[in-house]
Amino acid sequence: MKVRLEGLIGVRFYIENRWGLRNRIKSREIDFVLCEHDSKLTPILIIELDDSSHQRKDRIERDQNLDRILNEAGWPILHVQAAYFYNPNDLLRQIREKLMSSGV
Repeated sequence: MKVRLEGLIGVRFYIENRWGLRNRIKSREIDFVLCEHDSKLTPILIIELDDSSHQRKDRIERDQNLDRILNEAGWPILHVQAAYFYNPNDLLRQIREKLMSSGV
C-alpha cells in the first residue's frame, strides 16, 4: 500500500509559498514507510522501489526533488531496485546501512 507524501509532510498555513509547496507534494506517493515501534508510529525511513522508468530524465528529476523534500523533512530515503524477488537479508542490510549512515 502506498503512502501519500502529503500525509507525512504537512505544509503549514503561514508558510510564504504554501500553495506552491503543497502542489509539489500533493499527488506524490511513497512505496513504503518504515516506522519506529512507538505510540506515534514515527517514520524513520522512506523506501522507494525504482523500476526501469526511474532512469528516464523526468523521473530522475522527480526522484531528486523527492529526495530533497524528504531530507529537508529529516527523513532518509532508501532507493531499492524493483525486482520480482528480494533477498530478505540483503534488504535488511541495506536498511541498516541507510539508518546508520543517517544517524537514526
